[in-house]
Amino acid sequence: MEENHQQKENLLSKKTINIFVGIYCVVWFLNSNSIPFWLIVSIPLIGLIFQRISNQNLTSIIKIDADKKDYNVPEFIMFPTLTIMLRLVLSFELESWKRLLPYSMTILIFILLILFIIFKLPKVTVKKLLLALGPTIFTLFLFSYFSAYGINIYFDNSTPKVHQSVVIDKEESRGTGKAAARRTYYAIVEPWGTFTEPNKIMISRTEFDSIQPGDVLEIERHQGYFGVPWFKSI
Repeated sequence: MEENHQQKENLLSKKTINIFVGIYCVVWFLNSNSIPFWLIVSIPLIGLIFQRISNQNLTSIIKIDADKKDYNVPEFIMFPTLTIMLRLVLSFELESWKRLLPYSMTILIFILLILFIIFKLPKVTVKKLLLALGPTIFTLFLFSYFSAYGINIYFDNSTPKVHQSVVIDKEESRGTGKAAARRTYYAIVEPWGTFTEPNKIMISRTEFDSIQPGDVLEIERHQGYFGVPWFKSI
């Protein structure tokens, strides 16, 4: 009886935390320029520490049930990952996404070390453990990559250089499936800066409606905190 009561309290506590994390992610997404980036990046680490205080086993954050194939990614990891990924992809562009991989792998290794140091491994088969951890580790990889992406942008204090390029064409990209209503707008411009071929620059809906081939688009290029240049239209 007491055990069932404790389980209900833990479930309620977890649900409350997930609601809070979800609301905070939405608020950050809408106000990412005014809320420090490190506040949303710290959520998964805070979540791991909180779970460590509550339970020493990995099953406290990952359901391991091979029969039901129930391998959950914790919401306090998944929500911030999706939020950061969408915000950055919709707002900024990198000259080379590959150059961020070493930094993202360093972050991933750091998080995994924390995960395996502070939690006890459950007594299950290696196959079941790998199946259970697979989705979470993949999500942590995405989180690590886009954390490096965000650090490269939000911690960048370099002086931007403004380039001008002539618009060749414009393009509207539509989402698929559940995201079919989402639109992303691009201007296709002549080579500029280090680019030797025409490339696409993400623009706003207002810019998309007003800009025409032959117009000049101003592009702001930053060096990046990790030395990986990023840019946006201005």
